[in-house]
Amino acid sequence: MGAPQIPGTTVIAIDPLPEKQALARKCGAHFAGSPGQAGELVAAHAGDGVDVAIEAVGSAKVMEACLDLLTRGGALVSVGLPHPDQMLNVQALPFAGTGKRLIGSYRGDADPARDIPAYIQLWRDGRLPVELLHTDTKPLAEINQGLDDLAEGLVVRRLFTF
Repeated sequence: MGAPQIPGTTVIAIDPLPEKQALARKCGAHFAGSPGQAGELVAAHAGDGVDVAIEAVGSAKVMEACLDLLTRGGALVSVGLPHPDQMLNVQALPFAGTGKRLIGSYRGDADPARDIPAYIQLWRDGRLPVELLHTDTKPLAEINQGLDDLAEGLVVRRLFTF
């Protein structure tokens, strides 16, 4: 939702689930497709690669795939939290020889005093439709099923009530 706010930015969303691809388009992505379509979408809409890839699922394999989609000097921003046992394996020479960067970002590295008022204004202006991220609300007694649904990609964000 934030990236389309930057003038001149093309947003390509990749997700294995068609429902999540449709949600990405509603949230401002210009193009969306499956992991198998990632290279084709990048080639068609970003030339020799993307300037920035954001990995948000917490998967070392997805991080590796994102690195392959970067252009020379591009940056991979890792937002997802991989399991501690996952290892990131990249060939050192091609990685270093192309000036690619790997950046970790915990909680968006936001400055709440500065960023939250800006996000609220974007929402008020109709440019940040965060309500699209709320799938539903369930009773706290259904927390285990809710976590299973999240892990299976059936929900984006679920709220629980006491």
